[in-house]
Amino acid sequence: MIGLGENKVIQLVTCRNYKRISRQNFILSIGLVVLFNLTPLCHAKATEQEYAVKGAYLYNFLLFANWPEEKQTDTIIIGIIGKDPFGNFFSDVEGKPIKSKKTKLVIHRFGPYTKAIDLKKCQLLFISSTEKGQVRDILSSVQGLPVLTVGDFEGFLTAGGMINLIRFRKTVEKITVRWEINRTPVVRSGLKLSAQLFQSAVKVVEVPPLNE
Repeated sequence: MIGLGENKVIQLVTCRNYKRISRQNFILSIGLVVLFNLTPLCHAKATEQEYAVKGAYLYNFLLFANWPEEKQTDTIIIGIIGKDPFGNFFSDVEGKPIKSKKTKLVIHRFGPYTKAIDLKKCQLLFISSTEKGQVRDILSSVQGLPVLTVGDFEGFLTAGGMINLIRFRKTVEKITVRWEINRTPVVRSGLKLSAQLFQSAVKVVEVPPLNE
């Protein structure tokens, strides 16, 4: 479990139990019970908590995705391009087994995007909002490849991204985090995502890349 302060925790789905989780329990297991207070006095803490939940989503998305055989290695790489908003969230799971005892989780922090960076080795690529202006170039570099692309800003799906994490408002001041999916790039990549991911999404669209 990952601490959030004030006795709030996120329980990560482990490689032992993820196949037995129902749709409802899947949602709850990765932090949707956590609400963020958006009042100005709590803004910094809310941001920290928000990215703890988003970090838990990235981890658990890996458990509900399958890659083509040629992409299956002894490491699973979460790549972060742009500013890393997750702080030390992944410190408790980085380098440890995921999905099986023989597969280790690696976090690769690439920093600001340049065309010289090879992103193809990632199983999951999180594109930070700091790279919003270059999102089309980034997505183009892995287009059609089995790299699960995740973002958290407006326009990510229409640019060709696969999963966009969004704030889902509960009340005027209380929100949680959900996700929306663009099915088209997922299908074209050869990735197989669990039906639970699609069923639990706020929205599923089919948007082709902008260059088509």
